Order: sequence, then C-alpha cells, then structure tokens
Amino acid sequence: MDQHLHQAPPAVSPSGTVPGTGTGPQAPGRRPRRRIPKPQLDRVLEDKGLLIGILLLPLLAVVGFFAQFLELLYYAGLLVYGIVMSPYWSVRALWRAFGPATTPADLARRAEARRTVKTTAGCLGWILGLVIVVLGVMVWIGLKMEQ
Repeated sequence: MDQHLHQAPPAVSPSGTVPGTGTGPQAPGRRPRRRIPKPQLDRVLEDKGLLIGILLLPLLAVVGFFAQFLELLYYAGLLVYGIVMSPYWSVRALWRAFGPATTPADLARRAEARRTVKTTAGCLGWILGLVIVVLGVMVWIGLKMEQ
C-alpha cells in the first residue's frame, strides 16, 4: 500500500524557482539539501535516566563478572562431584543389581537397580552408536577430500 496518498507540492528554493526544473541555479533532477541539525550533547547530561544508566555500566560490568565467576565455580563443583561420585554410584548400582539379595527389600532394590543398569546401558548404547556414526561420516568426508 502506498504510504503517500497525496503528492507534496514542489519545493521552492529561496530564489523562488522550483528545483529540478532546470530554471534555477541547481542542476535538473537534484533535490535541495536539507540542513542536518548538530547534535546537542548538553541535553545528554540533562536526561537523568540516561546519565544514571551510563554511570551504572561499570557496576553492571563488575556484577556480571562476579556472576560469571560464581557460575564457573558452580560448574567446577558439579564436575568434581561427577568425577568423584560417578564411580561410587556406578559400583553401588552394579552391586545392588548383581550382588546377593536375601530380604524382600533387597530384592526390590535389586529389581530397581537392574532397571537402572538396563536403562543406562541402553542410553550408552545409543550414544556410542551416534558417536560411531558421526566419526564414520567424518572419516568418510576426510577420505573423500583426499581424492
């Protein structure tokens, strides 16, 4: 849809001629130059919200850095916990799944541990299969590039 429904009247230069008609000092087809107002930098200091925002930038940078550092510590802690505790939980699940069971509670724990081991083995199988497929495709692409 056309945004300009009505034609604007032709602009008149200070000398009284219509620009673009070839009747004045301008070349035909040229538009008159408009003055671009100079930026008023004094008004930036009058806007309190903008000034406060500019002054808060260093504080926000420090807070952001501190938050990133805390996040790094958090994930480092999770990594250490995973590395240290993973063998424990794996051995515990395998022991419960395949170790001795005499009481009904032990038998229930054995059934739950066997389900856990079965599910984990299935997930690891899928992950291993995907890794093999991706590495196979990468090797195939590499061999194809050598030809």
